[in-house]
Amino acid sequence: MNTVVVLRRWWLLLVQVMLPIVAPAQSTPEELANAISYGVPVSPAFELLPGKPSEITNIVTPKDLYATVPSFISNGKLKTGVSADFRPFAYSVGSLTEYQQKPWKQALWRTVLAVGTAPDVTGNDSFLSAGLRMSIIDRGDPRANKEYTDKLSSAYAQGILSAGPPSFTITQDQLKARSQAGSAAAEKVRQQLSRQTWNKFKVDVGAAYMLRAKNGSYLSDSLSSNRWGVWAASGLPLGDAGQLTITGKASQLIRVADEQAETGRYVVGTRARFYVSDRFALSGEAARLWSTYGNSPNLSESWTHFAVIAEINVPLLGGWLNLAYGGDSAHRTGATDKFSFSYAVAANRMLKK
Repeated sequence: MNTVVVLRRWWLLLVQVMLPIVAPAQSTPEELANAISYGVPVSPAFELLPGKPSEITNIVTPKDLYATVPSFISNGKLKTGVSADFRPFAYSVGSLTEYQQKPWKQALWRTVLAVGTAPDVTGNDSFLSAGLRMSIIDRGDPRANKEYTDKLSSAYAQGILSAGPPSFTITQDQLKARSQAGSAAAEKVRQQLSRQTWNKFKVDVGAAYMLRAKNGSYLSDSLSSNRWGVWAASGLPLGDAGQLTITGKASQLIRVADEQAETGRYVVGTRARFYVSDRFALSGEAARLWSTYGNSPNLSESWTHFAVIAEINVPLLGGWLNLAYGGDSAHRTGATDKFSFSYAVAANRMLKK
């Protein structure tokens, strides 16, 4: 049995196992296609998707990960722009003490497995993708910080003690109030740590495998292997308010029959983002892309991706104003520069730490 067949069978099994156990959240196809999506965290399942608005991998901590799968099926076809992310080893790393003493258990707990769907912008087909992301180093991981967990426990206890000693006739409402006092004190410690560690040094690695669904059908005879690939990304602090991300990706297409079809794609890029204040953030990214045509080397090409986004809190608008400019430089498969300006108003932040 060849490697492609084995990968495909394992991928289909993964979809069947994950769909019943993930929780719903928000995501739309527009988030993948709209230029305002520069710098917005996406599922690891979408990391190798061709033509994404952003070419730079987002370095996020586990608390930022989300699941978006109200249903993968609609009217007999795959919905696009939905994903399901979860940590398969979250309950198998032992006690907190063991976790803090063993870096390999920390990496296991931070490992994310994902399944997602996305539209093929060049036609009527869809993509099905499975991705695995492992954060092998995360200096901002709160669970691994013993000083922080000790402070958290102490703050919770102090919060409860501040309500005074409990009486023998304490009621449920009084117990609840004491617990809330402890949680409020602990939340202050959490917020302080988040401000201090959001941009600490991180290193992520990942891999993904994609299928093409003909006309959006999920039936096995409509699915064909499309591509597989790997990536690595690192996040570095830029003072207290900024972060620099460096990304490298490589993907290979599977079973390319067309002599003039792309056989591989490679990306190297970086992003800098700054949270200037609680109401203003900036992000800029640049990447170089190489597209290879193994059967027709003379068609191979490279181009540049560039984007900037500003996010401003505007109370009169009831949310955040996002202004973005970006796109790709001219290349053979895109004869002219494709740079455009876009804007949007969102109720919540899009450039999240």
